[in-house]
Amino acid sequence: MILPARGPAGGGPSPPTSEPFLAALAIASESLTVRALDDIFDAAGVLLVSREHELPVAVQQRLARRHLARPMEACIGIDGGVTALDIEAAAVAMCQGSAFLALLVGADLARLQALLRSMWLSPFASLVLSVQRAVKAETFEHAVLCAMLAGTLALRDKRSAVSPESAVHAGLLHDVGEMYLNPDKPGHGSGMDTDRWVEMAQHPEVGARLIEQFTEGPSEVWRAVHEHHERLDGSGYPRGLGGDAMSPLGRLLSLVEAVCGILRAPDNQGRRVKLAVSFVAGEFDPHLVSIMLAPIGASLAAKVALPASFDEAAALERARSIRQCLDVASHHLDHVTPASLTVDKMDGVVAFARRHVARLALSWAATGIDTYFAFNRCLSSSPGEDEASYLDLEVASRELKWRMRSLARHVGLMLRNLPPPIPDTLMAAMAALDRDSSPPVQ
Repeated sequence: MILPARGPAGGGPSPPTSEPFLAALAIASESLTVRALDDIFDAAGVLLVSREHELPVAVQQRLARRHLARPMEACIGIDGGVTALDIEAAAVAMCQGSAFLALLVGADLARLQALLRSMWLSPFASLVLSVQRAVKAETFEHAVLCAMLAGTLALRDKRSAVSPESAVHAGLLHDVGEMYLNPDKPGHGSGMDTDRWVEMAQHPEVGARLIEQFTEGPSEVWRAVHEHHERLDGSGYPRGLGGDAMSPLGRLLSLVEAVCGILRAPDNQGRRVKLAVSFVAGEFDPHLVSIMLAPIGASLAAKVALPASFDEAAALERARSIRQCLDVASHHLDHVTPASLTVDKMDGVVAFARRHVARLALSWAATGIDTYFAFNRCLSSSPGEDEASYLDLEVASRELKWRMRSLARHVGLMLRNLPPPIPDTLMAAMAALDRDSSPPVQ
């Protein structure tokens, strides 16, 4: 992967354009016209393409092989590309198609529309959003959703100095770094191996550098993009920031990104959101969480309806297995001996893992799920008699597993920067966190 970077000080040549971005641009070019917004020169000052000239894929590829005076992304645009009005229209359509999203935005829809309609979209933002819309519509929709919720939250938060305009821009561009990652590998989910996760963990930094380089917005935007997978308790990535080290907009965007992921579920969205953002105390700014949850109070009282395919036994077994994996990881971490920590800073990695495993165990215990279902097994209750509790079991299990797997990969990322040897017990603990079935305790 080629990371975007500024040319050397003094006007040196720009680095080649990322191959994954070029591949996405080529796909978009099958249905869209790419054009030079300015004259394009090479590093020696030779004019290669004149302003307004159409750029078919073959020309794009030739330009990408040359050392240009300015990065190609700064010089090109798409005819009929995404505009602020397109963003507004997409946001309205999404609210019309989702009763829960309409509930989240609520009476602020008109203010949000005005905000989206009047924003200035930089040529780079229009370019990448146009490519997203043409190549992977769900990625574009996710960007609009994040922009909507970020803008709504900023409009409602009277205590914060976060600009609603900056919140919208950060939401739109927060995942732009993913366009610079290898598109031939699976991107998200439980099937992602550790090496792929390490690559994916770079996308906040890559995105921040792109925005800083190619747009003229305030620094709070690219800083928030860099922080959108951080957590207030220090458990996020890529830098493990927490507390006051996170910017106000970074705190907002991290909550919004998490909520947008939860909204992919087709049912019981209000209850899922509430459980997910409060599962681990201190992950998100409690003031922002309260603002986010305020409009959905009534929906939480609605009757929970589990899908007909819900399998009680499988849900209980999955929860038991996940919890046992966490217990096994804790056991292995407790048996990391001081004598095995021969590498400088390895003790800090172990302490980080122990601290967050303990927090996850405490968060699970705080749900009361184990006690509740142990008691109700004695009464032989069924999902139909208490569907809300079975939904809580499903959501809590998924949230715990997601955090366990993320912790394992976060620790793996930390270990990449340290030389061997790595204690076997630490590796066993991380393996337990990253698997779905219960491993035996050695």
